[in-house]
Amino acid sequence: MREKSRSKHLAVRGFLFLIATGLVLAGRSGPDARRGDGAEDKCRRVKLTGTIKIVPLPKPGFRGTADASEGKFTMDLIFAEKGGDVLYQQNTVELTALRSYSFGGARDCVNTLPENARTPRPFKIWAKLVPEGVVVTDEATKKEKFGDQFDLMLKEMPAFPPFTFTAQCTGGKPGPVSDYGMSCKQLLQPFAATQYGGTLWLNKFGATGSLGEVNLFGAMKAIVEWEVLETLVPCKNFQYK
Repeated sequence: MREKSRSKHLAVRGFLFLIATGLVLAGRSGPDARRGDGAEDKCRRVKLTGTIKIVPLPKPGFRGTADASEGKFTMDLIFAEKGGDVLYQQNTVELTALRSYSFGGARDCVNTLPENARTPRPFKIWAKLVPEGVVVTDEATKKEKFGDQFDLMLKEMPAFPPFTFTAQCTGGKPGPVSDYGMSCKQLLQPFAATQYGGTLWLNKFGATGSLGEVNLFGAMKAIVEWEVLETLVPCKNFQYK
């Protein structure tokens, strides 16, 4: 009788152990799962904050005026810790001025923007990050350093709603003019005209980047500059829609 009771007791303990093990495994497989070492899953966050300036390049002998956009942008890009294509992103472009340029002795004009023209507009880009994809040799020490290869490009131009601004030229009366939804498109055109490729360094504050001067259709040039910071962040906090 004692032997039979002992066997029954062991069977109950084994059953309870299996239930407890199953609960632990189920807890690890849910949407808030952590890595096997108990640490929180990390992602690479690349944040760019910069300015864009468009300048007209009229043909010789042109007489008249041309409007060109100026603005600022932010890109908040989330990648897997091991790199790859961008997983989540939250980007905006904002028009800050619509400059009027005069050529060939044409009258100078001033454009005044309405408040709704300065609303930050969302957009999406293609971007890729390759951790330690760049090898740099320090000239002084001859030691190699490994940076992260970063590429981005605007592959699909978004549509923007038009707005009406006020234009007033020397000696004339102010009048309403539509931008036909082109001002913010003009700001984003440099990212569509060329693919940027550069090197990032994790946790390097004050790092900068630039597209340099980008020629747009032979009629304009764009100057794009930014500050950039790459950090490691908890993935679950930056799953932008």
